[in-house]
Amino acid sequence: MSNVAAEPVIVSRRGAVLHLILNRPQALNAVDASVIKAMRTALRAAQNDADVRVVAISAVPGRAFVAGADIKEMLPNGPSDAEGMVRDIRTLYSAIHNFPRPVIAFIDGLCFGGGVELAIACDLRIATDRSQFGLPEVTLGILPGGGGTARLAAMIGVNAARRLCMTGKVIDASEALRLNLIDELHEADDFEKTTEERLAAFAEMSPTALSRIKRIFRRIIDDASETLDEVEAYAIAQCFAGEDQKEGMTAFIEKRKPVFTGR
Repeated sequence: MSNVAAEPVIVSRRGAVLHLILNRPQALNAVDASVIKAMRTALRAAQNDADVRVVAISAVPGRAFVAGADIKEMLPNGPSDAEGMVRDIRTLYSAIHNFPRPVIAFIDGLCFGGGVELAIACDLRIATDRSQFGLPEVTLGILPGGGGTARLAAMIGVNAARRLCMTGKVIDASEALRLNLIDELHEADDFEKTTEERLAAFAEMSPTALSRIKRIFRRIIDDASETLDEVEAYAIAQCFAGEDQKEGMTAFIEKRKPVFTGR
């Protein structure tokens, strides 16, 4: 029997719902290679399973939904390593974006960087009132590379996406709702009930109709961001060729303010 406590993602099936639960609380559920592999494997297995009508992505109870990509794993990367890392992350988010049935993110706690990018790859984002959102990559000497520029701009508008990316500002759940970054906002005490209700409703809907609706809106988003996706991927890989990325991430790990030189 597997040790659930050691699994980076807890995969469980409850009726028509496939649950993918991030399970790295000690790292604030940061996305690393093990998370990417586990989620891709689960989605691939469910791809042609017609009995799976909705996928729920959440996290074990704690401070964070997903606090971003794993900084310690990224720190030593050069441009080619970063390119491979970005490709793996983007492959996962594309698998979520292209999954034939609805995928819903249930967000409770910190949702930063790669967590935001994971969430916006989903079809709906439902959050608690204690959740916080941000794209702090600029403070690390890099930029969002998993859809945080192109896909986010297609979703909430260029000005709002640019402001979040360029400032690294953290916003609360109410502001995220106003920007359409999330679709619903609920009190934390009612979140489990809300989750069950939303998933039960989707499980009862026509999977054929939902799949076709998803396909149409996927095309709209893809048409708006397809060309820029490659620009984004190249740009973040090049950030790993300079000194600012190493300084930003080292400062983060050492809990100090970075000193950027532009090199």
